Amino acid sequence: MEKCFFIVITVGMLNANPIFTEIIHEFQVGPYDSERIEFRYFATPSVDTIYNNSIALFNTLIVTPAGSSYVDTSMHLPPYGYSVIERSVLSGPFWLPNDSGYIEVYKDTQWLPIWDSIFYPGHANMYPVHAPIPPSYCSAAKFYCYAYDSTWPLSPYGLITDWYVDSTPTFGEANDDYPGCFVSGHVYDSNGFPLLGARVTATVLEGKAVILSPPQYYKSCTTYTSDDGLYVFDSLLPWRYYVDVYADGYLPDTHLADYLCCTDPIMNLNFYLQTGILEYQTEEMTHGLHVYTNPFSQDLNIVLSESLPHVDIYDVTGKLCIRIDNRSFSNHIHIDCSFLPTGIYFVSTSEKKIKIIKF
Repeated sequence: MEKCFFIVITVGMLNANPIFTEIIHEFQVGPYDSERIEFRYFATPSVDTIYNNSIALFNTLIVTPAGSSYVDTSMHLPPYGYSVIERSVLSGPFWLPNDSGYIEVYKDTQWLPIWDSIFYPGHANMYPVHAPIPPSYCSAAKFYCYAYDSTWPLSPYGLITDWYVDSTPTFGEANDDYPGCFVSGHVYDSNGFPLLGARVTATVLEGKAVILSPPQYYKSCTTYTSDDGLYVFDSLLPWRYYVDVYADGYLPDTHLADYLCCTDPIMNLNFYLQTGILEYQTEEMTHGLHVYTNPFSQDLNIVLSESLPHVDIYDVTGKLCIRIDNRSFSNHIHIDCSFLPTGIYFVSTSEKKIKIIKF
């Protein structure tokens, strides 16, 4: 993988009552005497996602396939910390089967009630939330990072999470070995022949200001195809990515991948490029078409070296979004694109095409 980078965006503190809660952070199902659960408290949606008061866990209800049990000791869940629940601190039946099961947690506090549930096995993007079955002496652990999305109805701040198998359980400590999400495929020409050296870029669905924790999982990354047309991305976040492909002499192509999950890699995202005009990426290469700023949020400037009667803007599906009538044959066109949804677009003339990204 080449030319990879990450972006960390810091957002301010937001005070809001939590609507949803997440408390189950890791669990182990076997062997029998090692069955346990780790708690860490997140309140979402809110930037202030980690509860900053100690929570007394006495009388916390824990429900498993064996039935209901209660924490019967005076243990606490510290702020920004962890607590481990196993049979020695419970009264009542407690059992996490090795093949399938669930955990439900409920605690009524003087602040707000906390509750959470997890089912296994299943895909982390299922609802209710599912986790993989951890093999014996391994655990199912949760990866998280903070996210911002202005389209979320309750609050633009929340968590992106994913569940994975941890071969070295870290109960009482941070989960730090998340493998990242995986996407791979091939790039071919229209006749099915593999293309060597095609540039493939994965970019997280725009509109998401992701605070990475830890930062080795990429918002955007670029690689190049091998001689059999293969490209591979790992270390991606559990979210949706645009995958863009460019090769000299071919029309570019873009696909919006499904939600990623580390236990369910996307391995056959293939592209078949059509012969066509080049997409020029820099001012020196545009030969008559230059766009700035790119990426953009509202205003877009298009500079033409020769006057043209119109310029078109398409989305990734090929739909014509804007036709700019340049009746004055101006060489500099300024356009307000604030009404366009966040995403990837193409500025096109009869002979040139440039990718633009709206955030």
